[in-house]
Amino acid sequence: MKLKTCLIGCGTIAREHARAYAELKDEVDVFAFDIDAGRARELCEEFGFAGTFASLEEALSSPDVKAVDICLPHDLHLPVAHMCADAGKHILMEKPIARTLQEADQVISAVRSAGVILMIAENMRFHPPVVEAKKLIDKGAIGKLNMVQANSWQFHIPPGWRRSKERTGGGTLIDRGIHFLDIPLNLAGPVETVYALKPPQTVKEMEGEDGALVLMKHRNGVISEVNVTWGTPGAPQGPWFIACGTDGSIYEQNGLWIEKMGGEKSPIPTDPPDRAMFLEIEHFVRCVKGGREPIVTGEVGREDLALVIAAYKSMETGKPVEVSEL
Repeated sequence: MKLKTCLIGCGTIAREHARAYAELKDEVDVFAFDIDAGRARELCEEFGFAGTFASLEEALSSPDVKAVDICLPHDLHLPVAHMCADAGKHILMEKPIARTLQEADQVISAVRSAGVILMIAENMRFHPPVVEAKKLIDKGAIGKLNMVQANSWQFHIPPGWRRSKERTGGGTLIDRGIHFLDIPLNLAGPVETVYALKPPQTVKEMEGEDGALVLMKHRNGVISEVNVTWGTPGAPQGPWFIACGTDGSIYEQNGLWIEKMGGEKSPIPTDPPDRAMFLEIEHFVRCVKGGREPIVTGEVGREDLALVIAAYKSMETGKPVEVSEL
């Protein structure tokens, strides 16, 4: 039987989700709702979806709709997730889970009380090079892991609500950077201490920071560094991530590579990186249909957000922040 789901919000990221759902047309029927009814209709027509709802209340009152996919600004995550949970709908929600840890806890409490599935759309958990790197690291392919670095250097002026510090909960770090914080969290495990700095602002249109450098000490002693910026015009893109161990390194740069002590370098086959969104959506659909817990639960989404919040606190105080004290 097909799963009936409703896309809530039909903006840029919803279109990426829509492309994935279109590949799963034998497993899912997709509806859409947006406050701009025309935008919802256009998306449904383009991807051949089932239809639109005139209001969020109409979508949530439909007994046929079993799941929702929330693609809304960050400040709407808590209230809309609460409404969806109260209506008994399983939830896929774009990152971050919320703007604050208090909001995140309220989201998690709402879904627990309702007994519904919550998955946070953290696509780096499904990014094929990260997935393969984790398998190799866990097998000891580069010896004992000791350092991880993740990078995203861009020049980008975000449009609309993404310029608002209030609506996003910050700036680049909570928006794009949370993806890159998740890479070392996934590869190296829970984080103990965070220290962060932000560079002078380049993107004046943003109220929040346009870049950040985050240093983290993991509980197992691994050290990681995350560089993320929207304020670097002309910067070359280095490795998206590199994981270094006692016997070699694994990194993503025009493919995934492993390089051993002595310079032996080999490519590691993976699915195309642009399949991450499809794999994420497919995982959510299968979890709902099978009644299984997803890889990226609300608790995992909260753990990602805690790193962002710790980094912001460190930027303000100029001191390292213990994640456990947040």
